[in-house]
Parts: sequence; C-alpha cells; structure tokens
Amino acid sequence: MDTLKFWPALAIIVLVTACREPTAETARPGHPLFSLGSVTSCPNPSIVVTNEADLLAALAGASAGDVIGLDGVIEVAADLSISVEGVTLTCATPGSGLRVAVGATVSSLVKVLAPFVTVNGLTLDGTGAGDPYLALNDPDDIDNDGVTGTASDVRLTNNTVMCSVGDCAFFFATRNAVVSGNEFHSTGSFTGIQLQGGIDGSRVERNTIVATVPSTNPNLGGIRVRDGTGVVVADNVVRGPWANSLAAQNLTGATISGNRVEPDGSARGILLFAMDGVVVDNNTLIGAGGAVEALEIDGSTGVVMSRNAITGSWVDAFVLLNTSGAQIVDNTVTCGSDECVFGSGAPGTVVAGNHFTSGGSGTGIQMQAGTDGVRVENNEIVATTPAGGVNLGGIRVRDGANVVIAGNVVRGPWQNGLALADLADSRIEQNQVDGALQYGIRARSGGSSLPVSMTHDLFRANRITGAGLAGILLTSACGNQLVGNNLQGNAENIGAIFDGPSGANVFVGNATVVIDDALPLDCDGDGAGDPNVISAQGRVLRGVPLAPIPDGAEHGSRVRLR
Repeated sequence: MDTLKFWPALAIIVLVTACREPTAETARPGHPLFSLGSVTSCPNPSIVVTNEADLLAALAGASAGDVIGLDGVIEVAADLSISVEGVTLTCATPGSGLRVAVGATVSSLVKVLAPFVTVNGLTLDGTGAGDPYLALNDPDDIDNDGVTGTASDVRLTNNTVMCSVGDCAFFFATRNAVVSGNEFHSTGSFTGIQLQGGIDGSRVERNTIVATVPSTNPNLGGIRVRDGTGVVVADNVVRGPWANSLAAQNLTGATISGNRVEPDGSARGILLFAMDGVVVDNNTLIGAGGAVEALEIDGSTGVVMSRNAITGSWVDAFVLLNTSGAQIVDNTVTCGSDECVFGSGAPGTVVAGNHFTSGGSGTGIQMQAGTDGVRVENNEIVATTPAGGVNLGGIRVRDGANVVIAGNVVRGPWQNGLALADLADSRIEQNQVDGALQYGIRARSGGSSLPVSMTHDLFRANRITGAGLAGILLTSACGNQLVGNNLQGNAENIGAIFDGPSGANVFVGNATVVIDDALPLDCDGDGAGDPNVISAQGRVLRGVPLAPIPDGAEHGSRVRLR
C-alpha cells in the first residue's frame, strides 16, 4: 500500500489541514476567481433563503423531498450540515452559493450526513474551509469525533467549486455517490475529488478539475477513488500540475473511460494500484512540462487498457509493475523518452494491436523480470529518430518462458528490432523488421543471469531487411530453431550470425551469408559440444573475425536489466 492511501481513524475526513504543511492565509477575493457559467438556470425550489439564519432554519425544519434554493451568495460562520434524507440544496438564481464569513472557522462548507441528499447548481467557495464539500457515512463514529452520518446515494452535480488547501470534495463510505457535471478549481490542494472507504457503485463523471498550482501529496490527485466495486470514472477533464491526474486504488470491476488528462509536470497521468478486473478505455492523455508516466499499473490483476490515446511529452507511456494478466490493446501511443511500454514482474501480459511512434526512445516495448506467458502481437512500432539503448530495441523481452512475439511490424532506427534475453520455449514468428541500426533480432542481447540465455525457442517466418550489422545474431543459445526467415537485404547480405558459446541450434534459410563462429556448447549433457546445424542456400562462413558487440548499460531512469 502506498503512503497516505487511507487515512487512519478518519481524522482527515473532518479536517485534512492536520496533514498539510502550513500555508499563508489566502487573501479574500472580492469575487470568485473562476467562471460561474456552469449553471444558467435554476429549478423552482420549495423554499428560498437569502441568509445564513434562514438557511439553517430551513434545514432544521426540512422534510424528505424539500428543495431549498439559495438566492445570492450566503456567508456562513459554521459548518452547514444536512442531516435530513432526500433534501436538495440548489440555487434560486444563477450564481448563488456559499462562502465562509470573514474570520470564521469552518471545517466543511457543506457537510452531508444523510442519504439521498443532492447539492446542485451552486457556487461553493471553499477556500476558507477544510472541505468545500464533505459526505460522511460513519454511523458508529469510529473516529470518536462526535460526528456521525449515514450518507449514501448522495449527489454533487453541476456546481462550481473553489477547492480548499485540503481538497475539492471528500466522500467517505458513500455507496452509489454521483459526482457529475461540476467544475473544480484548485490553487494548491492536498487532493482533489476524493472518494474512499467503501464506495461501491459510485460514479465520477463529466467533471472538470483544474489545478493552477501543484498539489501537495505525491500519491493523490485530481481524482482520487479507492475501496469499492463497480465504480465508474468517465468523461472527466483533469488539467494542471496535480501529482497524479487520476489516482485509484483497491477497486474491483471498475471502469475508467473517456477521460481527458492534461498533466503539467505531474508524476503520472493515471496511477492504478491494487486493482482487479478494471477497464481503462478510450482515455486521452496529453503530457507536458516534464510529465513522467502516462499510465502506471502497480500490484494489480487483469487490468485492460484499450483504445487510449497517449501523446505529448512523457518519460514513460505505459508502466506495469508487479502486475499479472494485463492487456494493452488497440492503443495509439507517442512513446516516452525512455520507452513505449515498460513491464517488470508482469507475467501473462498481452500487448497487441497497438500503434507506437517513437521520436528517440531508449527502448520500445520492454518486458523483464518475470515474463512467463507474455504475448506481444500485431503491434506497429515505429522509430523516427535513432534509439539510444544499444542492448535494447523496438521489442525487448527477457526473463521468461512460453513467450510469444508474433506479427509485429518494427520499423526505423531502433538499435535492434527485437532484443531478447533469457527466454525458453518461446515463439518469435512472422515479425517484420526494417531499418534496425544493429540487428533485426539480437538474442542474447545484453547481460544474462543464466548459464545459457536462449533455449528451445522457435524463430520462424520473420522478415528482416535493412539491418546495419546482420539480420539475426544468436549467442549463448541451445536448441533453438531458425526456420523459414527472410533475411535478405541486410548489411553485406549477412542473414545470421552464431557467436560465442552456442550449440544444437538449427538454421534453415534462404540465400544469405551465415556466419557460424559459435563455440559449441554441451547442450544435451553428454560431455561433448553440440555443433549448430545449418542448412542454407547461401554461403556458410566460419572463423570470421567480428567487431566487438556493444554491451553498454540500458537506457532509462528505472533499473532495467542488461
């Protein structure tokens, strides 16, 4: 669990300022510093109030179904608590709302403690409060602060909110909450819209959340949702230097779709931690100002990332850490300066049907440190300027078994088209590689933790052209099959090179030069070296001196295996 994902004893619900660094008091503006254009008309309320006393009286005497309309901006000197089920608080005239009176101490500008309460169409200036809006479902007062609530099925809709230094809106254990159609404006909040502690069925939709000053907690964000099933976060716009535009944790069966995030120097566009069966679909992520990661998944299972558009300036596009069974499918991605996809400890990942474009990434799709069952299929991976990692490539997969790399198109000046290491019983077939600076396929590429790096792998029907050194380089390899690959049109017409300790590899190919400088390995354990078996229409050369193969450090800010 990352830090401050769940605030103990709910103390933060009442007043998050306890966890903030001190800030200077904000000068009181003469008028709100944001547009009041969200609501152009108001409903016909059953009760109209114009001052705090009348508002408190109306709430005290309210019954379920009452609609209380505010006429003008009302200043309050204490928390405005709504404890009656089914009450609606709205505007009587456009632009009406609430703000904290000068010199008053207000924990929550609006505090919802009952179910089915709606707050709609108001301007909420929360800059002088701990929370502009708080909804609390805590009937047993588990934090012993004397405040209880049963808020569920609450609605916060079509409001314009100036966030506090604490948050923009805070919900605790509010099942089936709806946060929709609001505009939130922050000048440096701890967190934005935050829902936690049991939020099954809640929906955060069609909101605009804008920060003009960096938020103050690295693990939270413009939208922060956690601890629920069936949660929907859809069609929101999140802009500015939030630590994360969207940060979610402990969700099962959630949907995150249609959002547009425009981070400015943020750590992440979307951060998902401890997720299960979550769909991340059709979002647009536009990086700027040194934004680091577009979409990071950590400690999760079965997350599907589909039809997302990632563009702008990033360090990393997709990052998977200690995550199994993820799917990255049908996305359109401008790769980061480090890579297009980085996965570490991500077995069973499927990367398929994506279009990746790199303007100089160190590597393309990189999967390492536990890649059993990974599938990289039918992607287009295009570099427009030379890549930097000499041991890396358009596809870099290592440290696994039963991997499939098939049907991909890798084009442009990647150092290597495919750069592989420490794979067993895997299939590399029907890929097209054009224009690699070194090798179309390099295996082993970089360092290895195994006595023999590549074992019992099948390289079949790959087409490689325009490689700067050779079509395929195979070293530290036993019992691999290279069958039916089209290796014509590479440097000096060299189709394949077997180099270093290798043995019992089978090559069946076309009319290209094959260089076999391998030192035969004892692959079957009988005490004798096993030569490679080469059946080729072209020349087979042995004893050819080769230039030293570069073995530099891998590119990027994260630890990547060589």
